[in-house]
Amino acid sequence: MNEVPAGTSLPPDTLFRKVLGVVFLVMSLVLIAQPKLLLRDEKTAMCSEVLAALIFFAIGLYAGFLQAGVGVLLLPALVLVLGRDLVAANGMKNFLVLIYTIPALAVFAFEEKIDWTAGLTLAAGNAAGGYIGARLAIRRGTKLIFAFLLAVMILTGARLLVAF
Repeated sequence: MNEVPAGTSLPPDTLFRKVLGVVFLVMSLVLIAQPKLLLRDEKTAMCSEVLAALIFFAIGLYAGFLQAGVGVLLLPALVLVLGRDLVAANGMKNFLVLIYTIPALAVFAFEEKIDWTAGLTLAAGNAAGGYIGARLAIRRGTKLIFAFLLAVMILTGARLLVAF
C-alpha cells in the first residue's frame, strides 16, 4: 500500500502523515522544554485578535477536512492564543468539536456513509470517556491534562511516523 518506486517522492497521504507526526513530536518537545507555556499562572492571550482568528481558521480547516488529532492542536491554541487555563480550554475544546461535528455527521448521514452500529458504539464509549475525563480533569486539574496531552502528542506523532 502506498509503495512508490525508488527515486520518486512519497504519496501525498504518506507525506502528510509524516509531516503531522513531526509537528506533534516537535510540539511535545517544546512543551517538555517549556511546560510553563501551558501551565503558566498568568492567563493572557499571546497574540492579536487577527492572528488568533487566522490560527483558529486554519485549525478549523484542518478539523473539517481530517479531524484526526484536532484536540491536540486546539488545546494548546486555546491556552496560548486565548489565554484559557487547561481545564477551561479542555471543556471549550470538547464543545467546539461537538459543534463542528454535527454538520459533518449530517453530510455523511445524507450520503449514507455511516456504519451506525460502529458509530453508536464509538459514541457510547466517547460519552463514557468524556464523562470520566471531565470529572478527572476538574478534580486533578491542569497537571493531569498536561500529562495526558503530552502522552497523546508523543504517541500520535510516533505512530504517524511509523510505516503503516
